[in-house]
Amino acid sequence: SVFEENKEVEYTDFYINIYYEKLKSVFQNDLHYKYTTVGVNKDDVLFYINDLECKNFGSQGQQRSVVIVLKLALAKLYTKLKNDKPVVLLDDVMSELDKTRMNFILNHLTDMQVFITCCDYSNFSEINQNYNVFQIANGGILNIS
Repeated sequence: SVFEENKEVEYTDFYINIYYEKLKSVFQNDLHYKYTTVGVNKDDVLFYINDLECKNFGSQGQQRSVVIVLKLALAKLYTKLKNDKPVVLLDDVMSELDKTRMNFILNHLTDMQVFITCCDYSNFSEINQNYNVFQIANGGILNIS
């Protein structure tokens, strides 16, 4: 079956048709359960650092870094494919990063509009580009940059 775990396949029309037929075959079942029981929503994406699975062996900072880099790669891919730049939203991504990882990521957020939420913006002082800092308090927004 195409849906076997860890099976690498080349996605030709043949495999796309198998996938489509499988989705059709479980459609009524999915309606009954009110969610999709087969498909990419059931897939796990695994990342490795030095041949070790990041999910099980990576630090919180490494795991967070992998997710951020993946999001930034998707933003760059979107820009390339659509010739349009997405707005990138990063919610409290800095809390578990060490200073080196934080500075690397912050200094690679170039040529795109990025909103980052955080509790401590003092580490942003080492960013090599222009940015604005806003504080939200008591229902208001204050530009404090």
